[in-house]
Amino acid sequence: MRRPLCIIQRFGRATGSGGRRGTICAARATKTVAAAMSGLIVLATSMIPAAAATVDVAAAPARTQIIMMKDNGEVIETPGAHESRASLSIVKLYLGHWVLQHGAPEDKALVYEMIRSSHDGIASNLDRKYRQAIPDTIGRFRLTETNYRGRWGDTTTSVHDMAAFVWAVRTDPAARPLIDGMRNPAAVAADGYPQNFGTATLPGIEGTKFGWSDKRDVHATVSFGPGFVVAAHTFGSAQVHTDDVRRAVHTDGLVAGAQQIQIGGVTIPVASGAELKARTRCTKTEQFWQGVPDTVLVPRYVLDVIPAC
Repeated sequence: MRRPLCIIQRFGRATGSGGRRGTICAARATKTVAAAMSGLIVLATSMIPAAAATVDVAAAPARTQIIMMKDNGEVIETPGAHESRASLSIVKLYLGHWVLQHGAPEDKALVYEMIRSSHDGIASNLDRKYRQAIPDTIGRFRLTETNYRGRWGDTTTSVHDMAAFVWAVRTDPAARPLIDGMRNPAAVAADGYPQNFGTATLPGIEGTKFGWSDKRDVHATVSFGPGFVVAAHTFGSAQVHTDDVRRAVHTDGLVAGAQQIQIGGVTIPVASGAELKARTRCTKTEQFWQGVPDTVLVPRYVLDVIPAC
């Protein structure tokens, strides 16, 4: 019989047996971790770093839609955040996620590059091969402000849907190539356009997907940082988009990847209670975590052993 995977609570090192003190076995992780959670959260009683991130809604002109979603449940948005506009290359995220879930192995291997370099050719080929991909993603993630019109380049979406999608998938192991592509964008896209504008220029950003129109007169970006996702869409140039974002969105003092704590000189990565509940919302363990405050920081090695959606 296959032995259960066990995780040593001390820094999450793997072992082959569950006999040592301080280990959590995946086979009994749900109840064990739930019972121990009250003790583990003592490690991190501070507020999540995203508390410092905010949007000055009044500072954003009508040409630019902006939304910020935080792990503590707070959503800050401009009045036009639910308006469906040209999705530009942001829709490649919707397409890529479906391919990672259902596509052929050779097509899954293309997703990272499609996101990293915003490759139109890859997107067009995958869209033709998997006509159901974007519509299925729209339905699965309830992207009610997104409309697929038979071709990825003709799709419309809102900054709300952009942010909601990234917020939902950024911690999903199955979406890793998608998120890695956002974390490592090419300096210059496949079509020769620089990827250095918008929300990507904010302090603390860890990953970004860029979008722009053929005429370079419409731009969009969606990014994630420690404890938040931010998306913006502008009728204007890349510089106008960047200026509007920098004027309205404030993440000063945040550092990319800074969601961690120090105990006894050891750095331990952490996640928020809100992320824990989001990861388990469709599992049988969901009930165990409802009492965990959204703003509590949970060691990631604990999060990794809990069954997720």
